[in-house]
Amino acid sequence: MNILQIHTRYQQSGGEDTVVAAEANLLEQAGHTVRLFEAKNTGGLAGASQLVASPWNPRSAHRLAASIQVERPDVAHIHNTWFAMSPSVVRGLRA
Repeated sequence: MNILQIHTRYQQSGGEDTVVAAEANLLEQAGHTVRLFEAKNTGGLAGASQLVASPWNPRSAHRLAASIQVERPDVAHIHNTWFAMSPSVVRGLRA
């Protein structure tokens, strides 16, 4: 199965990032293909821009839609969309 993991990394790596990597590893060991679509929360002015766009960020949805056209996943697993991506990526899944 071709699986797309969707995840926003925090500025400082933590448990959630570890879980995403561990799940990908376990899925790959079970014979699945795993691709990661990710963004990273940033600080400063860029981080403020991410925060403003966090309720709805169509740019993220468009980026995800383009990735789906290339990757053609069987299933997508959303881990975290907060700040850098936004919930708009759900719309991008309909590509």
